[in-house]
Amino acid sequence: DILIKRLSEVINVLTECKNEREIQNVISWKLNCDPRQYIPSENYPNLEIDILCKDFTIEVKFNRDFYEGLGQVLAQKLLYGIDNAFLLHVRHHVDEKYIRALKDISRRIGITTILVRLDTKEILVMK
Repeated sequence: DILIKRLSEVINVLTECKNEREIQNVISWKLNCDPRQYIPSENYPNLEIDILCKDFTIEVKFNRDFYEGLGQVLAQKLLYGIDNAFLLHVRHHVDEKYIRALKDISRRIGITTILVRLDTKEILVMK
């Protein structure tokens, strides 16, 4: 998958990022996508997308709780018709409980979550 390949190519740069905005900028640049774009809607409020690509979107969370970002991805999918909406958690440290919670909730609500572990430089995909 191209997304995972590109993330692995910038994982060393991601370890130097200080905040979510920097992570959005690095990943957007690497994927040739647009950071922090708004999607207009006649029926719903305009929705900010962290990373807007041609064929998919990415909601980015940096060192946040496992449940953060889920609502944004669900809104993209259910209200705005974006089928390929991904949740990306980038964290310096995680434990097995965090991974299990992220994996189980992603599977139960039907979204794809990508966890970038900066401490071990692993990338885990959870569906």
